[in-house]
Amino acid sequence: MKETINKMLDSLTHAYQPIVNIHTGKCIGFEALLRNFLESGFENIDSVFNYAYANDSLFTLDINLRKKAIQKIKNSDIFQNDTLLFYNLDNRTLTSKDYEFGKTIEFLDELNISPSNICFEVSEKHYLECSEYLINLLNNYKKQGFSISIDDFGVKFSGLEYVYNFEPDYVKIDRFFISDINKNHKKRLFVEHIISLCSKLGIKTIAEGIETLEELKECKEMGFNFAQGYFIEKPQIDLFSLKSVYEHINEIKSTRSQTDTDLILKNLKQIEPININDSIINCLYRFKDASVNLLPVVDNKMRPIGVITEKDLKNYAYSPYGKDLLTNKTYNKPLSAVITKAPIVCATSKIEDIIESFVQTGSVNTKEIPPVLVVQNEKYIGCLDAATIINIVHKYNLVRVSNQNPLTKLPGNNPIKDYIQEVINKPNQAAFIYFDIDKFKVYNDTFGFRQGDRIILFLSDILQKTFSQKHYFVGHIGGDDFFVGCDLSKISFEEVFEKCIKAQDDFNYGSKVFYPKEIIDQGYIRAKDRDGIVKNFGFVSVSFAILHIAKQSGNPDEEKISKLLALLKKQAKSLSAFSVATLLEPSINLFDFYEFKKSHAFNFKQAK
Repeated sequence: MKETINKMLDSLTHAYQPIVNIHTGKCIGFEALLRNFLESGFENIDSVFNYAYANDSLFTLDINLRKKAIQKIKNSDIFQNDTLLFYNLDNRTLTSKDYEFGKTIEFLDELNISPSNICFEVSEKHYLECSEYLINLLNNYKKQGFSISIDDFGVKFSGLEYVYNFEPDYVKIDRFFISDINKNHKKRLFVEHIISLCSKLGIKTIAEGIETLEELKECKEMGFNFAQGYFIEKPQIDLFSLKSVYEHINEIKSTRSQTDTDLILKNLKQIEPININDSIINCLYRFKDASVNLLPVVDNKMRPIGVITEKDLKNYAYSPYGKDLLTNKTYNKPLSAVITKAPIVCATSKIEDIIESFVQTGSVNTKEIPPVLVVQNEKYIGCLDAATIINIVHKYNLVRVSNQNPLTKLPGNNPIKDYIQEVINKPNQAAFIYFDIDKFKVYNDTFGFRQGDRIILFLSDILQKTFSQKHYFVGHIGGDDFFVGCDLSKISFEEVFEKCIKAQDDFNYGSKVFYPKEIIDQGYIRAKDRDGIVKNFGFVSVSFAILHIAKQSGNPDEEKISKLLALLKKQAKSLSAFSVATLLEPSINLFDFYEFKKSHAFNFKQAK
């Protein structure tokens, strides 16, 4: 059997797929995925492990595959001090007849790699009863510094049982729920509850199997911490093609305002953490400081694990073990005995998510609510206690009322004005775009304000999806008027124009669903114009005006820009298409649109 295992190991290898921070695109680690099973004479990956299990050699095979996977990535340029290797652990390995405890630590010492670089993924594929033996075994892994992840969460029935008993560091939501989650309300509802639960338990969530931009955006807005899938990178056997940062993820802008992050960072309590490997005696010394009532606990990579409160430590000290702890200076009970799990959020999290975690703790006493630990690039940077969160909520509500459109939740007039002034103060070229819905008053008067709001929200959604990259700014001026701004240092004017045409086409085509079938068949609406005369009106459409700010345009002020955009908007509406202008001080060149070809070659005629 040993000879057979050696032959299998000779041909089997691993591909590595990155797992990234869903907000920044920074790679936090790689999942090792077994490859070349066909060359080893097996139909699929499962049959490799089934064969070893049937011959009581599953642990022998697995421990050698672990070593092989770790050695390969250790010898590559992508492996850094804080890189995590996610390794799939066949649950049956833990109860295999040839199982030996401590073997992984043994060869990690040989390779000079810390256990904190390894995360074992426990799957629901092969159910194991959550016996005391298994729970203790996985707890021992965690005490040694390994991380634990629940893989394929949601596809079987034991996932919640595993989360409850194993207290994992990560939960991977299965691809079944991620696929088309942007189109499926039922999936979204289920996943939102899982994310909320994990956040309260201090467990980080990974969206598994993301394959489209729309799926990634939806997962980002829902509050996932990390992402993995073909849209980011396919599994690679050749490690040279892997990256430490995936810029196309970093470029995807969240629809929420930067205000959330600003408020979180400004209100952080920067309490110095204690290391998980420190002693309870040292922990007690820290609490001698009257100003300290809790201590965040981190691992060697500054990743948060939980908190120790003064109350928990006192309860422990007054227990039967407490007397030994206080009288025997050599007593070395681990800190894990007194750690309380706490919610962990990224500095870019939505304030609504933090508030929800705070409200749903079930305690009416704010002193008993655990703090929220805040991370940036996966490292602990501070925490938010109950009093601080209440203060943030107050400030957040004030900012939201003054700076956000109540219908679309997009930045309103004040942020738009600030953005325009900020951009024109820079030497880069820029584009400012004004979108307006044509024949909106007719539609609103005919079908009512509620239906009118649906049309406005439809345009808002199109603009946010079309102009989702970070170099765009999308705002809602009010009513049916929207603003989009763009720094042209990262994108050409032609590309901006193409996106405007796409947004226009998407709206003009899609808005017909807001009409009754008989109106669509008729092709028009009979309604009164502004003078009270009954006329035939076509369907709503969108027109837009683009003001191109050239480098030599000097330093115009925001008021002048707004007046020019209003002029262009009027011209665009008269054409029911769009207008374009280039601002060149001291004159303004205005252009009317006349021809647009699908090749995106377009001609302009200068206006008189």
